Amino acid sequence: MSNPFVIAKFTNSKGKTELYYGATDPIINTLGSTSATCEYFANEETLINRLSVISNQWGNRGFIYTNINNNKEKNMYWILSIFKKATREYYYGERNHVIDKANSVKGKNRLIGKAYNTKELMLWQLEYHKKNSPKSKYIAV
Repeated sequence: MSNPFVIAKFTNSKGKTELYYGATDPIINTLGSTSATCEYFANEETLINRLSVISNQWGNRGFIYTNINNNKEKNMYWILSIFKKATREYYYGERNHVIDKANSVKGKNRLIGKAYNTKELMLWQLEYHKKNSPKSKYIAV
């Protein structure tokens, strides 16, 4: 495909606006017959710039941002959200370090982790979280 990256905007089965972003082929395959508005990009840098514009313009507004890519083995960067009583902590960095942190804190805490195939996508998502959860703690591991 001439444009290897895409942002696909659609309404999911729960009526929420969702944006899939990342590699074109797996997103198109995942969407199947779901109607979506797509923007295609020649490189990842342009994709990240457009995601920044979208998040700055629209903010959270109930959008769900989901990274989808070709190769799960490429998911070398992670963001781990840990919910503790009334606080939230975000640990981010290389996969192995974040997974080690997850194993050390699991128990009564609720954990949610997301994988990213490049550091740039992880950092963009982290900036998005910082804008929407400024009181949370952000820790690089």
